[in-house]
Amino acid sequence: MTPTDIIVAVVALYGAVLSTIIAIREWKARSPNIKVNLSMGFYTLGASVSDAQVFLEASNPGEKAVSLSSLGLILPDKTKLAFTEYESHVRFPYEILPESSCKVWMDARRLAQGLRSMGFSGKPKLVGFYGDEVGRIYESKPFEFDTAFGEGG
Repeated sequence: MTPTDIIVAVVALYGAVLSTIIAIREWKARSPNIKVNLSMGFYTLGASVSDAQVFLEASNPGEKAVSLSSLGLILPDKTKLAFTEYESHVRFPYEILPESSCKVWMDARRLAQGLRSMGFSGKPKLVGFYGDEVGRIYESKPFEFDTAFGEGG
């Protein structure tokens, strides 16, 4: 093999790798990219601070709008608990545009009571989810939630 053949082979390999990387990036850009986060916190209105809330947020860092139609929690036994009573700044179904987000929240004490009534105790790991209009489910990382929250108070 001559030096020219080696150079041609290296350039061809480089071109193949580069075109593959570009194709993967383009495919990802065209695919829905919804990030979900489940957290606890408080919201404020002026000088007022709310009771503890569980927040379920969806963000769209992608380049494609996605229509979200369902939301809730996946329990440790893999049961899906749909959120039917929540507060939000949007109405569902909701088209989440690129580079935007939406959030729902519910009272943490009510969630803890509901989980206890379903037989959960301790600190189960919950996963938040949003579903889109075509059946894709986007999940958060597991979040440890204390079912004793607000008990006795």
